[in-house]
Parts: sequence; structure tokens; C-alpha cells
Amino acid sequence: MGNASKKLIMHKMKTILLTILTLLFCLQSILFSQTNDEISIGQKIHIDSEVYGNSRELFISLPGDYKDSLKTHPVLYVLFPKWSFERAKSSASYLEGYKGFPGLILVGLCNEDGWGEIFPFKVDRIPTSGGGNKFLKFISSEAIPFVESNYRTDSLRILTGFSNSAMFATYAMIHEPNLFHSFILSSPMLGWGENYVLNEANDLFDSIQSFDKTLYIIFGDNDYNSVIATIPEFELLLKEKAPQNLDWKIDSLKNEEHVPYIDVYNGLAYTFDKLKIRYFEKLYSNLTGDYFGQRPPGNIPVIFAPGIISADSTIEHGAPSFSPDGNEVFWQSNYRQSGKDTQIQCMTMRRNNNKWTAPEITPYGSGPIFSPDGNRLYFNSKKNKGTISYIQKEGENWDDPKNLDLVARFPELKFAYNLSFTTTGTLYFLGYAEELETMNKYGIYRSELINGKYTKPELLPPSINTQSGTLNWTPFIAPDESYLLFSSSRHTSETDYGNIHICFRSAEGTWTDPVKLGTEVNSEKQERFPTVSPDGKYLFFTRWIKSGNEDVMWVSTKIIDDIKRSQTNNHNQ
Repeated sequence: MGNASKKLIMHKMKTILLTILTLLFCLQSILFSQTNDEISIGQKIHIDSEVYGNSRELFISLPGDYKDSLKTHPVLYVLFPKWSFERAKSSASYLEGYKGFPGLILVGLCNEDGWGEIFPFKVDRIPTSGGGNKFLKFISSEAIPFVESNYRTDSLRILTGFSNSAMFATYAMIHEPNLFHSFILSSPMLGWGENYVLNEANDLFDSIQSFDKTLYIIFGDNDYNSVIATIPEFELLLKEKAPQNLDWKIDSLKNEEHVPYIDVYNGLAYTFDKLKIRYFEKLYSNLTGDYFGQRPPGNIPVIFAPGIISADSTIEHGAPSFSPDGNEVFWQSNYRQSGKDTQIQCMTMRRNNNKWTAPEITPYGSGPIFSPDGNRLYFNSKKNKGTISYIQKEGENWDDPKNLDLVARFPELKFAYNLSFTTTGTLYFLGYAEELETMNKYGIYRSELINGKYTKPELLPPSINTQSGTLNWTPFIAPDESYLLFSSSRHTSETDYGNIHICFRSAEGTWTDPVKLGTEVNSEKQERFPTVSPDGKYLFFTRWIKSGNEDVMWVSTKIIDDIKRSQTNNHNQ
């Protein structure tokens, strides 16, 4: 193939790309029409600013799968969004999902008085200039904390700027080097103030040895003279003084003018290529073996599957339930936002050819638990709160949910939560008990399965359902019914709503007095939802870490064996 043919093909490819992006831009421009404070590609919101003493505007746009997942997302912060937000959204949407490219949360950082407040120095012909440091303080101390408190963000922050705001983005990179990891600068106006920012970049590079960032710069060869004059100086500075670990690239586009339209597209592609981040591939491609290949715990509990099941942004409302063959897991994950309803999701992962899939949201209800044989999955119904539903395994798939009529047959229960089954089908659960003086009138029940029907549930003895305002809940019954684990607030502080307790059942059906599992398991924070893995090796439970975050812990079941041995020895003495 001759050079002329290659150039023709490259020209056609570029034309197609530009056409697609132009169509996306036009579409987003149409969709961006405003009705009050709502915009169809996102939302305009206002936050109170102590830095400015007034209300400041942000543009927010979420990735396509945000509502259907509990994933966290990188954030692309867009300067001067009233002019540039649509183009950034078009690029992010076009790239989303391509070769593992993650969906981005976009945040438009609005400046209120034209260009003036983004200048970090005074410019005579711009009366409002000189407020750049104040604008940067607003971003670092108010805008970013607001975004990360209200949306599911991960640790990657990208800042993109255009023309004068690209000059400000360079200033932010120099003065707050830990605030953003990556920068996309489109036609940066670095000549202002007698190369003020360019000179500061030179001083920064002289003072540091390592700078773990990515920097992408783009401009047109028909750009403004002030851009064309300073870019070579910046390029020379980067070539001679760029610190270690700084990945950078400068693109000059032929026949393009100021702020080329494909700036964000090219910048994001470069950024993620250099970071080598394929978010789901990175998190889940190496998950193989039992329990995702996590290092087995010893006698001290550790967080189970951090970042996979135990996420900082969620409340793991229950321990994971693994199938007997260890190839499938379900768990409940709650995501809370201030002033909004809690998102309650039943999550699942599967192991195929020893490789685990990424977490998925299922259509099922809360509190998922496998039957001991793994052929059923029980959960609380989404439609009828507090009732029990289940699905049956048919080959490799699950059938449609069916209702277990326990609460309908015994309405005095009002609800049945925290289900746990023995191998014979006997059910232990949490229900309402009018006669108990426990917290919320919760009671732990037992119901036998006889001829395919559950018998009238019976409350467990007072030694378990301790009264006087005590909270007793989240039972787990051993498959052979030899012991019961549950959470109880007996003998805890006012801020600790539960420690894990255990009691043992005799062949005659009597129970030993419950005892705590010890300080290795129980802390000054709430522990609940105990369950033992199908292979009997590990005890899972949850621990309240901080507000909005409850994680799954796991520990060797040796602690249960030790207590059983101790109680047996005491009984024989």
C-alpha cells in the first residue's frame, strides 16, 4: 500500500471520528436544554460556599450504568462547563465501555464572573482577575468533598481545562499537586502575566524528583499566537526537566484552530492508556479460586474481599452466602446518601472456569441465603416487605421467585428476617414477638419443616431471647443444629448494638447459656450477621466501621471449636 493510500485511509478515519463526535455534540447540545434547574444530560445543582460566601453552581452528569450498579467511578472535573460540558460528556459517553474504559462522573466547576476569577494574578484589562487561588480553594475544600460525599467516586480525579481555564488547570497542578492525578489541557493560554504559570512550572520541576501524574496537551497549528508561542517553551521544559513518573504528551493538530473539539476524547484516551487502568479487568481479572483467592484468615478477624464485597461506600447488610460448591455468592449491599432513600441491592458473583465474574445487581430481594444443598436461594420479598421468597435452581439457571407462606399462615409474626436453615430444612429467623420486652419486640424463632410445610414457629428460650430492652437478632444455625450464633446487645455499651454470641444445643433440644465469642471477634462497635461458610472453615460476620460503612469480616472457625471444647470440659468437671 502506497503512502498516498495510507494518508487517504487515515483521512477517512479521522473524518468518520469527527463526524461521530460532531453528531454527539449536536445531540448533547439539543438535550442540554434547561427546564428550571434540570438538564437532560445531567443536573445543575448549587452548594453553599464559605469560601465565597454565596451559593455556587456545579454541573453533574453520571455514567450510563450508575443507577444499575454499586460501582465507584473516576471523576472528570470540567472547567468553564457552560461552554465545554457537552463536548466532555460526548467524549466520555463515546468511550464508556470501550476496552474496559470506565464510566466517568462529570463535574462542571462553574466560574461566576466570566474568565476573571480563574486568573491567579492580576491582569489590567480584566478587572475581576486575581482570584485563582480562591477558586482553587473552593475546588479543594468544598466542591470535591461535596462530590465525594454524595456520589460513588473512586480515587482517580481528572481535571480538564480549555484556553484560559487550561492555564488555571496548570496552576492547580503546580499549587495543589495531590488534588488531581491527571490533566487535559486544550490550547492552554500560558503566556498571560509574562509567562507567570509557565515560570512556576519551571520552579516546581526544579524542586521535585518524582511526579506521578499524566499530562495531555493539545492545540491547533492555526491556534492563537499566544498559544503557539508558549507551547514550544513548555515542551522544552518537559523534555529537559520533567520529573520521574510524569507521563506527558503534546499533540499539534494540523488545520485546527483554538481548542480543538476532539481535545477531551484524545486526552481521556491518552490518560487511560498511560494509567493502564481497566477498572473491572483490574479488579476482577485475577479473582480465581475459593473465596476469590483471598488469603485465608487466622484467629484474628480481617476484612473480607475489600473493594470487592466490602466497599468503603456501602453497608454490607449481611454476610455473603456462598453455594456449597463455592462457585456462586450472593450478598446484600446498601448504599446510603444524605437526604435520599437507601439503595438496597442483592448482589451476586459467579465462578466460571475458576474465574470470578464482576459483581452484578440481581432483581431479588434483601437478605439472600442459600439452602444447605444449594438448590434454593431464599430472600425477603421486594413486593411484600418482611415476607419470604425463594428461587429454585434449574440446571445452571434460577427459576422465577415463589413465595414461602410462613408469614401469611402466622400473621402474628409480622415479618421474617435473617433466615437460616438446617440440613433437614428447620428454619431459624427473626420475627415480631408481642409478648417480649426486647428492643423492637424482636424474637428469634424456630420452625420445623414437616411434610413440606413449616410448623408454627416457637420462640427460643429466654436465655437467648433475653428481655429488658435487649436487642437479639441475626441468627445463624449450624447445618446440624448443634449450635446457634446470633448478635445481642446484652452487656454492651449504649453505642454498641451487638456482639456475636454462641450457644449449643443438646440432643434433647435444650440450649446452653449464650457466651460471647471473645474480644478477637467482638469490639466496641456493632457486630452482627454471623454465618459459617459451607465448608465449615470460616466465620463471616459484619462490623460497623463508621457511619455509612459496614464491612464483612472473616475469621477461622477454630474460635467456635475452642469454645465448644471449653464448655465440654467444664461440663465434665
